[in-house]
Amino acid sequence: MTTKTTYPNTGRAPKKFTAKSLHGRTRLMFVTYKELRRFQNFCIHVFGWDMIETPEAASGKPAGDPHPGMLIATGPAQYDYEALRRGI
Repeated sequence: MTTKTTYPNTGRAPKKFTAKSLHGRTRLMFVTYKELRRFQNFCIHVFGWDMIETPEAASGKPAGDPHPGMLIATGPAQYDYEALRRGI
């Protein structure tokens, strides 16, 4: 007999992803910030995320801009992107 598992937060999927599934992962979000280094330190040290400054061709902002576009890796790395820190 199988038992039904209940989760404390029914609106959130459990962290048991099937192979190559993106179920439950945020795919895109926009976050604004005032201070780049403070924002980076927060995201990297609190959440353990990787942050990569996007090139001008992708973000439209030149190198050295005080508010550059950033790619933020929040979870498991895909085969074509090797994160500096392995995803959780």
